[in-house]
Amino acid sequence: MTTKFKLEISMDNAAFSEDWKAEVMRILARVRYDLSEGFPDGVIRDYNGNVVGSYRVCPNENIFEIS
Repeated sequence: MTTKFKLEISMDNAAFSEDWKAEVMRILARVRYDLSEGFPDGVIRDYNGNVVGSYRVCPNENIFEIS
């Protein structure tokens, strides 16, 4: 078993159309802040307030590999 950090962002809306790099950096800074405040999981919102993803710490997750 292993611990993982999972983060997913959907970049299909207007907040990412002009400068997607800046929006991703803004989101990552917010996730960093939330983690530092003790939140191991959360919803990710773009600058317009739309839910665009989530993050979470997954302790002791079973990993199944198919060969």
